[in-house]
Amino acid sequence: MSNIAEIAESQLHDPFYLKSVTELGDEHTLVTTRDVCSSSGIKLVSSGTRFDSSLYQKLLQHKLAPPLDQCLSTESSVTSASLVAELPGLFAQDGWLQSMKSAITDVGIFSEILSKVPLHPSIAFKLTVMREKRPELFRHSLYLALVCIYIGIRHRLDSNKLVHLASAALLHDIGILHIDPALLEHNHTLSDAERRHLYAHPLTAWMILKECTDYSQEVLDAVLQHHERLDGSGYPLGCEGDAIGLYGRILAVAEIVASRQGDANSPLERMRLEAILKLNSRRYGRQLIGYLDVFYRNNAEIPPCTEAGKQVIRDQLDSTLSAIAGWERLWDAQHPGSHAFETIDKRIRNLKMEMLDAGLSPLGNIDSMKDIEEAPRACFEMHILLEEVVWQLHGVLDEIRRRWPDLGSEGPASCGTQAQSWIIETEKTIKPTRNVNSNHIA
Repeated sequence: MSNIAEIAESQLHDPFYLKSVTELGDEHTLVTTRDVCSSSGIKLVSSGTRFDSSLYQKLLQHKLAPPLDQCLSTESSVTSASLVAELPGLFAQDGWLQSMKSAITDVGIFSEILSKVPLHPSIAFKLTVMREKRPELFRHSLYLALVCIYIGIRHRLDSNKLVHLASAALLHDIGILHIDPALLEHNHTLSDAERRHLYAHPLTAWMILKECTDYSQEVLDAVLQHHERLDGSGYPLGCEGDAIGLYGRILAVAEIVASRQGDANSPLERMRLEAILKLNSRRYGRQLIGYLDVFYRNNAEIPPCTEAGKQVIRDQLDSTLSAIAGWERLWDAQHPGSHAFETIDKRIRNLKMEMLDAGLSPLGNIDSMKDIEEAPRACFEMHILLEEVVWQLHGVLDEIRRRWPDLGSEGPASCGTQAQSWIIETEKTIKPTRNVNSNHIA
């Protein structure tokens, strides 16, 4: 935790956000409303100065106090009215949002709740930077807020609680603004060091928001916890069970849908979502996941399963079962007291239970392969389920590397080294194929 906290603290003074803000000044009128000073008290830019990229190099050399967000204003700032004005376009373009909207009687509730989200001037400025310089992130945050409002309605939250929930959703990723945008490119493979910077972003956002009195403790907790999971496999704190607040759990569930925005108009993607949810009830909670049924109700026509497709399923099933069996052999042989070793075993056991929940036996003696010969739907569903199993298996590997970067030297005797060997072999033989919209959603 201390390392993540240090990274989050450093991100508050990173060059990437400064660059975004100065570039925004090239495109829109930004003016300093107070002197911009260094943390040591040196005045760097006077109040009333036009702010643009010509100041980047000068400011790069200093830690700024107070932060830039408290020193700048722009006429094009995000407001409650501008947030509400974005909604018709979002609903018109996305099939999942249309399904969600049609499932409630008071369709004006989304505009009503968003219009009540408190926008502290410094936070409104941050959202403005996000909208102008990181539009995909802004759209994702607004999309997530809408899905959260819907889940909150299904969970019978009152209006005030819906406002808190929407606030957390809208602001959950402001920490991402302080990370190198290159890390989130679809084709970028994250190094371990880069992953640690990504894992810190909820804590960075929490540090930013705690300076504003406009947001409740529940909102701050939700922002901090939106990547936590009920089984303890999430980040940045590794919270589990009831230690994760309701709003944080709702944000996590809503992310399952929001991370796939743009795919909603495909009936097959709706089926894909349903299959993925079957393997995640223990990580996210059965009740909250149940609220997502509105997003996959359909009677999609499934394309035939080709022989090549069937072989891919067989190979993927064999390699997955082999990896699980390999771990179990290692566990039975060693059974050490290593925390990392025990965590891996806990995650593998949870994965096996989730496979059983979804109707996919992890034992290898299943008849499911017979079913796919004549049933395209069964073929498609098994393919998606196996994709998700592989994704979760790699999530276990990522978690272990995140929590124990020096695993090879950890634990009694050679257990750390042997666990490391299993990780390397699993990464080599099982490749995730599922696509998501950005690295941070993973």
